[in-house]
Amino acid sequence: MERTARELAHRELTELASLPEKSPDPIIEVSSNGHVTFCNAAARRSFPGLIVKSASHTLINHIVPVLDLFAAGKTCEAEREFEIKGRIFHAYLVLNSETKRVRVYLKDVTRIRDTERQLRAMRREVFEQQQRFAALFNRLAHDIRTDLNILVGYSSLVCEEEASFSGGEKHELKEMITNAGFSLEKRLEAFSETITMASAVPPPQGTDEVTSATQLLAPSPLSTLS
Repeated sequence: MERTARELAHRELTELASLPEKSPDPIIEVSSNGHVTFCNAAARRSFPGLIVKSASHTLINHIVPVLDLFAAGKTCEAEREFEIKGRIFHAYLVLNSETKRVRVYLKDVTRIRDTERQLRAMRREVFEQQQRFAALFNRLAHDIRTDLNILVGYSSLVCEEEASFSGGEKHELKEMITNAGFSLEKRLEAFSETITMASAVPPPQGTDEVTSATQLLAPSPLSTLS
């Protein structure tokens, strides 16, 4: 019975210890001088030259500044993002205070960053189109309003001239033209206000506004980087 319990505990510990190795994302462990002491299967596939090059590998060069911060006791965890041969990686680094080794958890975020750039470009294009349409519509509204002012002004003069119209007819004609002009002008003002409000959308300032969308992306297949 006791042997069975020990065997069960051993299997559980073995399975727990194998979790980093089975991770689909690269995980490595390095010493304070950048020497690679562990890399899982995903890391070996992504960086086949990592074990041989070790501290001289491009990946390690990117995290050396963080290792220096750890060695100086300024922090015990950090996050960095860097590009290696066209692939963008997000790295979470944590220092093991007992072993003085640093565990590095890597995530290929190339597709996410590409999608973010595309979304920002699309939103910027929409914003610029809104600005162009707003300028066009406001210019048209101004021109039509000018014409209406002329129409209303001249209609008043015409109605005031002696003509073959009776007094009642002149008054009715003047009232119809004036009311129509004022009504159309109010409609144009409301239309202009609507366009101005629609064009008030601010341009994108960062990545926060697209993060929720890009987080839904599935992880991309691991690429091979030497």
